[in-house]
Amino acid sequence: MSGEWLLEGRGTPDTRTGTLSLPRIVSAEERLTKLENLVNQNVGYAQVKQMFAQKDERVFKNPNGTFGMYRATNSQLRLDCDNLKLLVDQLSNRVKMTENLLAAQTELIKSYTEQTDAVKALAVALS
Repeated sequence: MSGEWLLEGRGTPDTRTGTLSLPRIVSAEERLTKLENLVNQNVGYAQVKQMFAQKDERVFKNPNGTFGMYRATNSQLRLDCDNLKLLVDQLSNRVKMTENLLAAQTELIKSYTEQTDAVKALAVALS
């Protein structure tokens, strides 16, 4: 774009079509706003901003006033991964508890088997 055209409205604007009009500028501005909104939605900007307000340690504020999330380009993906990690940890704990319960039940069955064998041996001895 010509600096003279931008500053003084004289000269020729350098555009794809060779023309620059108020409707084209408004249309470009509207498209840019839609793209910014789409990017903010996909990245989860509103959510990151809310998390910053709640003092979430994963979120920071840039010097230019924008917000970001450590180790995340897409905040929703990062949050989903964090939630999946939490779920995996919970399931792992449940597996450990179940293994311990199974071991205890195995020992109990072994004890019952020994008692049953002792009763059978006593019955044989008494008969």
